[in-house]
Amino acid sequence: QGWCGYEEGGYIPASRTSRSLQRPQCQTRCQRGYAQALLSDWTQSSYIPTCELSGQFSVLQKGSSGGGGAWCVSPVSGETIQPATLSPSGDLTCPSWCQLLKDRGQSVVGYEAECQVDGRLFSPLQCDQTDCWCVSQTDGQELPGTRTPRGTGKTPACDSPQCPSPFSDTIVTHGDVVCHSDVIGGQQNCELICHLGYESALPVNMQLLCDVETRAWVTEAPLPQACQ
Repeated sequence: QGWCGYEEGGYIPASRTSRSLQRPQCQTRCQRGYAQALLSDWTQSSYIPTCELSGQFSVLQKGSSGGGGAWCVSPVSGETIQPATLSPSGDLTCPSWCQLLKDRGQSVVGYEAECQVDGRLFSPLQCDQTDCWCVSQTDGQELPGTRTPRGTGKTPACDSPQCPSPFSDTIVTHGDVVCHSDVIGGQQNCELICHLGYESALPVNMQLLCDVETRAWVTEAPLPQACQ
């Protein structure tokens, strides 16, 4: 059987399916919160969570009723990090999730986050004083199996693919594609790594090859929903 589970443990009732059927489509914490708010007497509530297409919380959350306030949250847990601020144009706004973590130092995730140049995405390689590991560039979640002690003198292979996604939704949700830094025969050797609790829908040990000269995938490009 297969079933959906809560992030803190335990399975969600009525989510069990037979192995002969497709695996259940599990809702994220944000999607569950949104559905519960709609099913409850939401008119009495000042907050219905806003979710991204990936199912994660939007960093900027607003109260549902007038004057309900606005705040910046973790896209993964929905935990409030700080109040939203007013932009020069008068709009409520939040920094990117990576910039929020960087500005707050180690107080949220235990290490100082590194962001890409535009500040919007995480650098794929993150390190603290003892280890280095790969993360999803959109939300900074650690990719399982990549943590490497700095004492080994090695760093994990976290390079981004040089081949763009052919899909309109360019982001792999609930995971990311990372590549080895060595380019052999003009090709990057990449792999899909899914977050804890998600599994790859790709064939076992499938390599993803990117031609760095033509910037085209030699193998099939990973689908945005490849981690399920």
